Amino acid sequence: MLPGMNQPFPGTAQHAPQPVPRPGWLLIGPVIAAAVGAFLLTVTIGEGWTAISRDLALPNTSVIWNFAVYLVPAVLAAVIGALAGSRWPTAVAMPAAALLVPGCLLTSLASDSTVLLIGRGVTGFAAGLAWGVTAALVAKTGPGRMVAGLTAGCVILLSLVAGPVSWLVLGSVTTWRVPFLLAAVPALLAVLASLVSGIILLVQRSNRPPQPQPPAFPPHAHM
Repeated sequence: MLPGMNQPFPGTAQHAPQPVPRPGWLLIGPVIAAAVGAFLLTVTIGEGWTAISRDLALPNTSVIWNFAVYLVPAVLAAVIGALAGSRWPTAVAMPAAALLVPGCLLTSLASDSTVLLIGRGVTGFAAGLAWGVTAALVAKTGPGRMVAGLTAGCVILLSLVAGPVSWLVLGSVTTWRVPFLLAAVPALLAVLASLVSGIILLVQRSNRPPQPQPPAFPPHAHM
C-alpha cells in the first residue's frame, strides 16, 4: 500500500464542522412549559378527579379517558418535539407553551365531558412537545449537560408531585377549575421566555463572524 493512502482527502474529513452546543439558558422556556404539562397530568389524580366528575356528572369509566386523551397525544408529540426541537428549539417550544394556555382555559371552563376531554387533549399534546424539546436541548447542552438535565428533571418531578398535592391547599377553599386557570400563568411565562431566548440566539448568530471555508483542494496540489 502506498504511503498516505489512509490519509483523509484534503479539505474534507479533517475540516468536518463540529456541532455547536446549545446554551443552557435556552432551556428556561421549555422547562417551564414541561413543568406545567407535568402538573396538568397529575392534577386530576385523587381528589381532583373526584371533584371534576361530581361537578360534571361523569361516569366512573371517564377517568380512563381523562388520562388516555392526555397521554396518547403527549407521547406522539414528545417524539415530534425531540426530533424537531433538536434543530429548531424555539420554533417548537413557543407553540408548545402557547397551546397550554387555551388547553388550560378549555379545561377550566368545561361544562361537559366533551369540552373537558378536548382541553385535556390539547394540553397533552402541548406537554408532549415541551417534554420532547426539553430532552433534545438537554442532550445538546455543552459542558453543563449533567447539571441542566438534573435541574430540568427535578423541576418536572416536583411539578408531578405538586399536581395532587395542590388539592390539599386549594381543595377546601376553591373549585376544581382554579388550578387549571392558574396553570395558564406559568404557561404564558414560558411563551415569553422562549420568545426572548430565541431572539437572543438569533442576535448572537447574526453577530458571529462567518467561519472561513476550507479549500476543496490544497493550494499547491500537483498532478
